[in-house]
Amino acid sequence: MNERDLNSLKNMLMFAERINNRIANISLEQFLDNEEKQDLILYPLGQLGENANRASEELREKYHEILWNPIISIRNRIFHSYEDINMSIVYQAAIDHIPVLIKQLKNILIQNKIMSISSVENAKKMFGVTNDIAKAGYLLLTGEFLDFDGTDSDGYAWGHNHVCRVYDYEIDPGDSIMVFVNEGNIRLSLDGHGFKLSKRPNKDQISALRSYVNYYRGEIAFDLHDEDGKLIFSMTYPQKTASSKVISDIINYFDSGIIPNKAARREINGEWINPS
Repeated sequence: MNERDLNSLKNMLMFAERINNRIANISLEQFLDNEEKQDLILYPLGQLGENANRASEELREKYHEILWNPIISIRNRIFHSYEDINMSIVYQAAIDHIPVLIKQLKNILIQNKIMSISSVENAKKMFGVTNDIAKAGYLLLTGEFLDFDGTDSDGYAWGHNHVCRVYDYEIDPGDSIMVFVNEGNIRLSLDGHGFKLSKRPNKDQISALRSYVNYYRGEIAFDLHDEDGKLIFSMTYPQKTASSKVISDIINYFDSGIIPNKAARREINGEWINPS
């Protein structure tokens, strides 16, 4: 991917995130009655379209699932026919389509190994890595443990949402955790004995997870989520559980869709149930 298209995608994501964060706190009535609130959305919406307009034809054809023409059309309205804009349509578009666009843009960047590689490398530079499992905050795609035994520039202890700082675009600190996990990194409990994941662990991560489980003598718990943060199931294991058992339960789910019988919650036919 050439640098121009890469910058267009990154900027589109940045402005889409900005719109999404702002519109969440504004009702339709507030939006229609307040020009300042309209400007809070219209400016990044225009910049979103401006960056979409800079994308090459090759990029648009390759990722045709993105609504390039409507995005650019809104940009043209904002810049050239402001008085003709239907604010109700703008509001509904932001509510309905921006979250979908954000997911599409993130998937494109991840597919091209732009977000996942750069974010991991940035995280390693910012936090460092450690061999001390008790000090780890994430298990990275590289199979290394991210060192959370430190503080930020304001003296606050590192927390999971500090990974927002590894991205070169604007992202809500709370959302950054799920973004980082969806890239394939595994969130580790800062109190130990647990982790959260949404992607199948790779070979390096499986080896590190064995060390993690063994470190806590098999007394471990994990949550497995989908990409939207919805819990699929949880597992809790007693002391002396073999690491091979924990790893097997995880891999069996990703490879065969098998949910362990003792999972804390399971979804069957779209409904959450407690296992018998």
